[in-house]
Amino acid sequence: MPLEALTAHFPTGLGLAKSLALATAFTPLLLTLFPPTRPKPHLPPLPAGIERIFIPISSGQLEVLVSHPPSGVDKAKAPILFVHGGYGSAWCWTHWVSYFSGREGRVVYAVSLSGHGDSTRPPYFHLLPKSYFAKDVLAVLSYISEQAHPLPPVLVGHSAGGGLAQYVLDCYGHQLREENKISGMICVSPFPPSGGLPVYTNWLRIDPTVLLRMTLSGNAYTALNTPRRVSRAFFGVSHARSLYANDSGEDTVPEGFMRQMNKEESIIWPSTMMLPFVDTQRVIQHLTFSRGGEKDETCVRIALVAGSCDALMSPSVMRLMQRTYGDGCVLQFVDGAGHHLMHDMQWEVGAGAVERIVGGWGI
Repeated sequence: MPLEALTAHFPTGLGLAKSLALATAFTPLLLTLFPPTRPKPHLPPLPAGIERIFIPISSGQLEVLVSHPPSGVDKAKAPILFVHGGYGSAWCWTHWVSYFSGREGRVVYAVSLSGHGDSTRPPYFHLLPKSYFAKDVLAVLSYISEQAHPLPPVLVGHSAGGGLAQYVLDCYGHQLREENKISGMICVSPFPPSGGLPVYTNWLRIDPTVLLRMTLSGNAYTALNTPRRVSRAFFGVSHARSLYANDSGEDTVPEGFMRQMNKEESIIWPSTMMLPFVDTQRVIQHLTFSRGGEKDETCVRIALVAGSCDALMSPSVMRLMQRTYGDGCVLQFVDGAGHHLMHDMQWEVGAGAVERIVGGWGI
C-alpha cells in the first residue's frame, strides 16, 4: 500500500487522542519486557569559558555546564538555569551559555537531566515520568542557592523542558519561593499547560508515520533518526532548504546536531504532558513578585520565547498559552526560527530576547 494511502487513514482529533492513549499504555509494557539500551551521544568539546561540573544525586550524578562572567558577578543580576527538552542535554545550550559568558555579571548553568548527556542513566530510563526529572531540577536549584549568588536563579526550559519547568513551579513553587530559590521562569517553545495534543497533531502533519514508528519499535528516537526528520521538526526554513538540497544522507543538520542527540528518550515524560498537567493559576501565584515602592505593585515573571517557524509548538499554540497565563506573561517570537531556536540560525536573536526579558524584570 502506498504511504499516501496509509497515512490518509491516520486518526485526527478525538481519534488521535485515543490512539495516543493506547500507544502510551501499550509501549511501556513492551519496554518493560524488552528494555532497550542505546549508545551515549557524542558530545563535542566545550567552547571556551564553559566548564563542566557534576552534582551528586541519589541515583548518581548530574552533568552541569557553568559559565562565570569574566569580570565578576553583578549583584543586581540573577543567575540562569537552562533545562533542555527531549533528546537533548546541557550541550543544547552551549550557544546561549557562550552568549551570556561574554556579557557582564551573570552566571549561567545548563543541566543534563538524568540519562541525558554525561549524567547518570537510571534503570528503566525510558519509563521515567516528569516527576523524576523534576527532582533533578530541584537538585540543581538547591546547588545554585548554595553558591551565595546575590539573587535566586531564573529557570529557562525548552520544549518538554519548558513543560517540566511549569510542572516544577506548579508542584514546588511555594517551597522554592519560601527558600528563595527562584526569580522567574522563561519557557522556550514549551509544551503548553493545556497539554501537548496540538503539538503531536502538528508533528503528524509533517511526519505522518512518527507515532507508528515509535509504537512499533518501542524507541522514541525513531521520531528523529534522520537529518530530514530532525530538520522538519526542529529547524526553520533556512536550514530546511539547505538540507533538502543535499540528498547525500550526511549529517547536514547544524553543527553535528544529530551526533550529540540522546539516542533514547523517556516515552513517559512527554506522554504525561499530553493532557492538561499544570494549574496555571498556581504557577502565576508562585511567580508573582513585588515591585517594591510605596504602591507595593506586583509583577508576574513568566515569559515565552518561540520561533515564528516552529512546526511543533506553532505560533497559534504559543499565543493560546500566553492567553492562558494572562496579561503578565510576555511572548516574544524569533522571526524565521524553528523549534530548536537555540541552535537555529537565529540563535543569537533568541538569546538576546531572553536577556531583554530578564533585564526588563530588573534582575
